[in-house]
Amino acid sequence: QIKASLEVISEEGPKKKESVVITAEMAHGILRRISERDLHNMGLNSDYARPEWMIITVLPVPPPPVRPSISMDGTGTGMRNEDDLTYKLGDIIRANGNVKQAIREGSPQHIAR
Repeated sequence: QIKASLEVISEEGPKKKESVVITAEMAHGILRRISERDLHNMGLNSDYARPEWMIITVLPVPPPPVRPSISMDGTGTGMRNEDDLTYKLGDIIRANGNVKQAIREGSPQHIAR
């Protein structure tokens, strides 16, 4: 969890410091607005290294026929099973389902995120 400390100007008096949680969507929006000139000044080439590319917004999943099966005994002739990528994609899907369920049940923020 990332927090930002912002100065908020109120009509009632002096500025107040307020702590705001920065979500992944907010961070992505901020990074997208960095200009080409600022990227150049930071030493980044916008053709190869945009800062918003550091936040995954889409997770491409290869279809099952493309994912190789692996031999359980290492010889290539024995029992075959799914590869590690297939298991890891399943882990991601299960974790995403757990987060959705925690949000539905009203779990505290530190558990749901």
